[in-house]
Amino acid sequence: MRFSKYVKDKINYILAFVVCILLIVSYLKAMVVNANIVWIVVLISSSFFGLGFLVDFWLKNRYFQMIEKNMDALQEKYLISEIMEKPRREENLAYFHILKRANKSMLENVVKARTAQKSYQEYIESWVHEIKIPITSVKLLCENHKLEVTQKIEDEMEEINNYVEQALFYARLRTSFE
Repeated sequence: MRFSKYVKDKINYILAFVVCILLIVSYLKAMVVNANIVWIVVLISSSFFGLGFLVDFWLKNRYFQMIEKNMDALQEKYLISEIMEKPRREENLAYFHILKRANKSMLENVVKARTAQKSYQEYIESWVHEIKIPITSVKLLCENHKLEVTQKIEDEMEEINNYVEQALFYARLRTSFE
């Protein structure tokens, strides 16, 4: 997180502080308070505000750097909410719970997709096994009855068998990468 962006995000707080200081200065001037005391009040107030502002930036920046470091270490980046610390601030806690719910939904979708993919692979493997039985039967018939036409049928059956093997290989290859 860059400090300039942080300041831009907190511009409302800064403007509210400036307005508050102007009101205090106006009040003190109206009460005819010594100018040195007015400057001391402004200086002390600004120091506390600035210090709080810098500490808040430092804490948030450190928190986000820790999250990014953990994210970089993860192989499956979508699991970041599972290893994040539960935030203490109420605003961050709301985002944390939203992220958890979104992550849970996404994980459910991943499980559904993997289940569907496994089911598809099992179907393909079963289909290949079943289709090989008639292919083998036709090949045996052709070998037992050697004719010119059966040789052509046997060649075509071999080509069909190759396509079936390709389908099985492709189905297994897709699941090995996921």
